Amino acid sequence: MRTECFDMSFIIKHGHFLLSSGLHSSVYNQTALISQDPQQCKTIISKIIGLLHSSQFDIVLSPAMGAVVFGYELACQAGKRFLYAERRDTHMRLHRDQAIAARSRVLVMENVITTGGTSEELFDLVSRAGGQIAGVASLVVRQLAPFSWEKTVPLFSLHRTDMPTYAASVCPLCQDHVELTIPGTTWVGRP
Repeated sequence: MRTECFDMSFIIKHGHFLLSSGLHSSVYNQTALISQDPQQCKTIISKIIGLLHSSQFDIVLSPAMGAVVFGYELACQAGKRFLYAERRDTHMRLHRDQAIAARSRVLVMENVITTGGTSEELFDLVSRAGGQIAGVASLVVRQLAPFSWEKTVPLFSLHRTDMPTYAASVCPLCQDHVELTIPGTTWVGRP
């Protein structure tokens, strides 16, 4: 794991949020604030490129929707192909004539990782296509504890810290009747 201490405080929102993982949190990372400024996006992705050092990859793959801009920018800066996966019928899939060739080395680019579940779905997609996972890059990782897949897949991030998450059934914000905000566009656990 390589993490750079990069100030991402300007994207942090506080309240009661439903995350795309289906979990609730008092903290939300609004990475769309980065993509609104192309120069800022370019600068931040260049920091990710710096973390990758000698990582070898042929393709950058991002989950739609939040990470597409960042994956595209990373692919542009690295001079690599870019693909994105869309959630259809609860599974991540490639559409629009996108394909991963057998033996391709794929770098997954996410915007925010909470449970690691989307990364795992993309690993499966790449494996089914005969590709290999070269690593995962993310702007933000919402937990300090390593994911089980980090034993074999390197993770590169600009900001990694513990941020609270709760199942809805035990969420203290729900118990306190704090209004729930749904900021994302796709969810694993539909509200």
